[in-house]
Amino acid sequence: MKKFKYNKDILSLLCPLIIGAASFFLVVGPRILNPKNIAWLNGGDPWTHYLGWSFFRYSSWSFPIGLNPNYGLEISNSIIFSDSIPLMAFIFKPFSPLLPEPFQYLGIWLLLCFILQAFFSWKILSLITENSAIRFLGTLLLVFSPPMIWRLQGHLSLTSHFLIMASLYMYFKPGSERRKLAWITILGATALVHAYLLAINAAIWITDLITKKINNNMSAKEAGLELVLIILTTGFFCWQAGYFTIGDSAASGGYGLYAMNILSLIDPSGWSYVIKDIPENGGNYEGFNYLGLGVIFLWACALPVFFECTRKIMHKVKNNYPLIILMVFITAFAVTNNINLGKAQLNFTLPDIIIKQAGIFRSSGRMFWPAFYLLVLSAIYLVARGYEKRAAIPLLALAIFIQTADTHAVWGRIRNNMMIDPGSAWNTPFKDPFWELAAQKYAKVRNVCGGRPSKEIAAYAATHRMATDSAYLARVNSSAHKAWMGQWQVWFDTGRFDEDSLHIVNEACNPKALLNLNSTTDLFAEIDGFFVIAPNWRQLGQPAGIEVKFDAILPPVSANKYMPTNKQGLGLPYLISGWSSPESWGTWSDGEKASIILPLKGGRPEKIVIEAISFVGPAHPSQNIYITINGEHTFTFTTTAENVFEINIPDSVYKAESFAELIKIDFYFPDATAPIDLELSGDTRKLAMGIKSISVN
Repeated sequence: MKKFKYNKDILSLLCPLIIGAASFFLVVGPRILNPKNIAWLNGGDPWTHYLGWSFFRYSSWSFPIGLNPNYGLEISNSIIFSDSIPLMAFIFKPFSPLLPEPFQYLGIWLLLCFILQAFFSWKILSLITENSAIRFLGTLLLVFSPPMIWRLQGHLSLTSHFLIMASLYMYFKPGSERRKLAWITILGATALVHAYLLAINAAIWITDLITKKINNNMSAKEAGLELVLIILTTGFFCWQAGYFTIGDSAASGGYGLYAMNILSLIDPSGWSYVIKDIPENGGNYEGFNYLGLGVIFLWACALPVFFECTRKIMHKVKNNYPLIILMVFITAFAVTNNINLGKAQLNFTLPDIIIKQAGIFRSSGRMFWPAFYLLVLSAIYLVARGYEKRAAIPLLALAIFIQTADTHAVWGRIRNNMMIDPGSAWNTPFKDPFWELAAQKYAKVRNVCGGRPSKEIAAYAATHRMATDSAYLARVNSSAHKAWMGQWQVWFDTGRFDEDSLHIVNEACNPKALLNLNSTTDLFAEIDGFFVIAPNWRQLGQPAGIEVKFDAILPPVSANKYMPTNKQGLGLPYLISGWSSPESWGTWSDGEKASIILPLKGGRPEKIVIEAISFVGPAHPSQNIYITINGEHTFTFTTTAENVFEINIPDSVYKAESFAELIKIDFYFPDATAPIDLELSGDTRKLAMGIKSISVN
């Protein structure tokens, strides 16, 4: 059994603890450690980190454990995709009945991030030098890493850079004692924190495995056993966190946009009082990897040592060439095929399959982080080994002074944001008594057409322990998402909304929602600025809000008025369903049915004039179109080109008892087809007719 060296081991525990905690209280402050304080989370991404946990803590236990069905409903996947740090959620969920409301663990996690960043930095530096002063100063320098501290402003789980430091320590640590257990712990914990960090650490582990095998520190059998064991155990952790709930939808667009700028190491992006910012392109913020003025100063001191000791350095490189190859690869991945040098850009084409797969980690600039830390460690190593202690210690002390003082340009502002007045509730726009009554009647609250920012609706649902589809998630199952949006149209077409759900409707969809609504049983009203459909509400006899009427949301059409249906066109609001996004000339239909609503007031027009084009071509020479007005078959024609056609309105429409000063025109397109099916383009919309204008005569 290894003998405990009291003074040395106590120092190795206390110093990182003191450094990490002191840095946390200096940069962040103590207020976020209050678990009932959620005021500091009210903005940006942190609110969804908290809300993911808020729903998860009250949900039933499931298998996999990380499923979070009440935060997302049909599109719900798991707590990993709300960036709620499953590791902490799994720890605290069993104790949820004993915890106060609200309760947040994100402040505790950030304190742990600082302490563990210091701990693993200290452990790595102990491989470089036995001098405690050098380790102390070097640890401070690694804790005050701008890319880590910058993440306090948004993605809190990505502040967990200590996981990268733990992997680098395992790589450089001599010997293989408890190696498998250590890597299982690191990769398992990383899987329960964030996918990007898992990808980074998995790459470091594989590189470590290869290096150990090449240097004959491990047999092929041992390497193979470790490979299988760790893939299986890490896969199990991923499964329990809920990574596999999104099917094949992990990839997302944006690779090449959220890239690292070549100049990011010296571009402070506001993090310096001294160095001016370098102009960069949009999306480059994800590749923020500024070294800090203190590290830049230390590298200036280290360069003479580097050139003097080239032979020894090359020997080190030779023994670790798999790691060097990995650093080159992740740097290239971070920079992407869209190379940015300040504002200048150079793009080269990659195969679509590579771009698609790279889109899994589209914020590629983050992948440079292990290379960033190796650069900082290299500067410390060269100064510690190349200078006498009496020179190395003052140089490191000066470097950390410069680093902390100059980066105060931003971390001082971060502290102010974290130290806002504590609060256990967010301001809510839901003021009307209706909302309390609705929370008692409905089990779910739905965000139909995805209008309002989801925070307001999700916070209301969380407060009243309702389920909601108003969730902001890093990834969703694309098939489930498509089906979920399709359900909106089913509700609109049938007028039958889920009876266990309160529906909050995007204002742009109000005409669709009102069209077939059963106004005798269901309420459609504006309440506190939200448009709400409450199924069977009228049975309660409770008045609520301002009822929504067609004449309030769609102005009545005027006779002989020409209404274009292009972008900003006057006719655009009357295109109720089945239409694509408007273009400069007009709007295409999308699907086999499309509808127009025309409110009338006073007059009863005889005909409607439609100016349209048809989606036709050599491979698809004609389109058959069937038209009904208020449900009555009116017009059938075959078109092969651009048309202006008149639709006569039958007298029976006006004589019908159900007529309510409203004309509904339904278009049916049995021959609608997609350009991609005709090999004309990659467009997947099912096109038939493009409408340019509407006139009522």
